[in-house]
Amino acid sequence: MFNRFPRADLEWLDLDLSTTKQPVHRIPVEFQIVLIERLIKFNVPVLLCGPSQSGKSVLCKQLWARLDSKQWNVKILHLSSLVDSMTLLRTILQSDLVRIQSNCYTGVEGKSVLFILVGIDRLRETTEDSATELLRAIFERNCVVARANEEIHFSNVHFIGEYTTVANQQFTMNSMGARLQRHWFPLQIENPVG
Repeated sequence: MFNRFPRADLEWLDLDLSTTKQPVHRIPVEFQIVLIERLIKFNVPVLLCGPSQSGKSVLCKQLWARLDSKQWNVKILHLSSLVDSMTLLRTILQSDLVRIQSNCYTGVEGKSVLFILVGIDRLRETTEDSATELLRAIFERNCVVARANEEIHFSNVHFIGEYTTVANQQFTMNSMGARLQRHWFPLQIENPVG
């Protein structure tokens, strides 16, 4: 849609995906952190993509340090291919969430909760009870249907995912399952930050 973005110094950052050799523009880390912070506050899940050691976790830690600990709890969940929907749901519910109404959960003391999901690329996508289907349900309706048609709703629960790509390979949304990809805001992380 837009292939140029205004920068603070009144130049335009060219985001065109042309194949001509041009100098690569780096998006400042501070801008990335502010962007991620705004997206999660508007309940948009952010997917940090890049090869191993590209700075995804460092960026998450910098964001975590920026969040007010009186308003936010941050939980890091390491995922594997063995994680299914019930395991992930149980882990989320046991991560300092409290029931505020029947079947509605939020953070302890009214805090927002940010889940950093490390290893989104490892999740299975094909089965009905997969963790990706659970995440899709949370992102679509902010609730999931647990056993016996019991709906579980979430309030002030936000997500960042880390998706590790093969070195020197650009992430594309087609790398993810089609049912989940439309919910994430992908952000390519290419260089170590710090």
